[in-house]
Amino acid sequence: MYGLLGKTLKHSLSQVIHERLNPSITYNLYETDDLKAFFRARPFVAINVTNPYKEACIPYLDRLDDSAKKIGAVNTVVDKDGDLVGYNTDYDALRSIISSRFPDNFESLIGIVGNGATQKTLLTALEDEGYKNILVFARNTERDQKNLQDIETFKTIDVLVNATPVGMYPNNQQTLDFSLNAFDDLKLVFDLIYNPLKTNLLLEADDMNIEYINGLSMLVKQAMKAQEIFFDRPLTTDYKTFLNTLEKTLYNIVFLGLPFSGKSHYGRLFSSIMEKPFIDIDQSIERHERLKIDTIFKSKGEAYFRQLEEDKVLEIAKGHSQIISPGGGIILSQKAMQALSQNSLIILLDLDLSILDKNVLKNRPLVQSMDDLHALKLKRQPLYEKYATLTIKKDTWDEEIIKKRIEEAIHEYLDH
Repeated sequence: MYGLLGKTLKHSLSQVIHERLNPSITYNLYETDDLKAFFRARPFVAINVTNPYKEACIPYLDRLDDSAKKIGAVNTVVDKDGDLVGYNTDYDALRSIISSRFPDNFESLIGIVGNGATQKTLLTALEDEGYKNILVFARNTERDQKNLQDIETFKTIDVLVNATPVGMYPNNQQTLDFSLNAFDDLKLVFDLIYNPLKTNLLLEADDMNIEYINGLSMLVKQAMKAQEIFFDRPLTTDYKTFLNTLEKTLYNIVFLGLPFSGKSHYGRLFSSIMEKPFIDIDQSIERHERLKIDTIFKSKGEAYFRQLEEDKVLEIAKGHSQIISPGGGIILSQKAMQALSQNSLIILLDLDLSILDKNVLKNRPLVQSMDDLHALKLKRQPLYEKYATLTIKKDTWDEEIIKKRIEEAIHEYLDH
């Protein structure tokens, strides 16, 4: 009797969030192409509404609350004694984020990319928080909007907000047609997309050490407000604790490192600890090819194997809540590493080669001697460090010590 109304909802995390906020309810995903038939059937007590129906649903409602009426967009509908009432909890969520994360200077120049229903909510929230200098960029401009192709000429933008679906699952690799390098003093990038957790836009911001926010915080805040409206009572859930727990659940954990660093071992260990499925990319390839990795190298060549490896990683990386152990060579694929970075905490198990017994070198296609291993580390270490979210020094074979280091690093990162 509760749920989310939309056209395509495979990307949605709303069901997970609402059922965690209130385990006593069942939260459905209502996909439809026919709004008239849906509202005639009215299979709900209260629903959330996502694009493309935030404006289209309004003619089927009996009345709107003040914010929904002012904005002309609805994301929450509640049946109140037979009347359907529309609300906009995106507005409440955005005002909360703007007041806590945006620059204190209300003269800051805010650039919004996109001109859909969410942009209208964002624009109203910014204006109500006191921001005066706001520019909207779009491919198909409306009144007082700027053409997106000209955005790089506005070099003084302080905050950039993406309110388009560019880069959203399943099109994770899509990018906006401009570079953040164009802006001289960009202070914050806010992407309203939450799947993937880091779009390519946010990865670019991260590379440039620019503060960024993804759409998950907005999704959680609007869901909490929606549930208060659903049940007409305040929630006692602590937002920060809830978000932290949700992130810990959603993020993949990827173990990188040289041969013998323990990627698969700690992958299996943390699969059990964190109750996430473990995916060993090498084993997946071996099952698919029905050949061992060294045999694939010998019979079909390294280039063939690397393509298999990249394709498998691109497939797996779009998922959430997984423990992943890719082969050490995946670090050579920028495309694969970019994909992994979107939904994963990438943990480098930084092997101290001095603890390694040379007698263990066997059945490794690229490593036949300690000299090979030293050469491999020299070549790959800069790439490991570039992509690693966290680096764990692997200078002991004591499992408990390494496990504790990993647990503490994950906790500290997510808490921050």
